[in-house]
Amino acid sequence: MRTGKNYVKWVIGGFLFFAICGGLYWLLHQSDNETKRETRNQEFISLQVVQFYLHLPGGDIIIGRKNPNFRKVLQLAEDVVTSVSEPLVSPLEGVREVEKAVYEIQSNSVALSVWLINPQKISTKIPAKDGEIADKFKNRVIETDRIMIVLGGKYMGQVLTKEPGRDDKWLAWKVSHEQLMRLVDVVRVGGL
Repeated sequence: MRTGKNYVKWVIGGFLFFAICGGLYWLLHQSDNETKRETRNQEFISLQVVQFYLHLPGGDIIIGRKNPNFRKVLQLAEDVVTSVSEPLVSPLEGVREVEKAVYEIQSNSVALSVWLINPQKISTKIPAKDGEIADKFKNRVIETDRIMIVLGGKYMGQVLTKEPGRDDKWLAWKVSHEQLMRLVDVVRVGGL
């Protein structure tokens, strides 16, 4: 009789163990699927990056390809940039204004500069209008050769993109707060 009760307890315990493990596995993969689902209707979602500069008030940190955190930063930067949801009025136009604002961001704010290998296209979540460059899903496309993701300070929450070949023109974009905060959290806890 005692053996039968122990057997039933082991079967129930094993079933509960596998149910909990299965539930945890499902939860972990749901967050991966959410990220994939967010970008599946965007054509240009990967960045070809030379290196990153993390601008901090105390100095810059260079994150090159050989840095063990390069892949993590690349994934987070791609998530932020592809979450562009609307254009903002750019404070950065004209040589003097651009130089002043970029200097202010790099020296007084926390920002991540993304230096791209070549000018490239990035899909947004903004429907393209007539005359705008669009991807195959009819989303507006940004063409840029440098990106600055502002993580803190006056322009926090903006992604700034430089028009290829023009040092005097940057465009400002609003991005997903959730995606931005993932990158901010990594920087805040010293994950770089």
